[in-house]
Amino acid sequence: MSATNVSALSDHCDKQIAETQKLIADYPHERAALERVIKGWRAAKRRHLAVIRNEKLTNIQPKEPV
Repeated sequence: MSATNVSALSDHCDKQIAETQKLIADYPHERAALERVIKGWRAAKRRHLAVIRNEKLTNIQPKEPV
């Protein structure tokens, strides 16, 4: 996955979190459910970023001896 995709994914998750936080103001009686939605978006972002970090680590080529 390229850096652009990582940034797009992070941006999308951040956007969804912000929109859900706005919904709490409009629907305070749904706060618990909306906070679970936010928690899910944050978890999705963490999982995807962890995958990207692991891919970068496994793609590092060792230097060849001279």
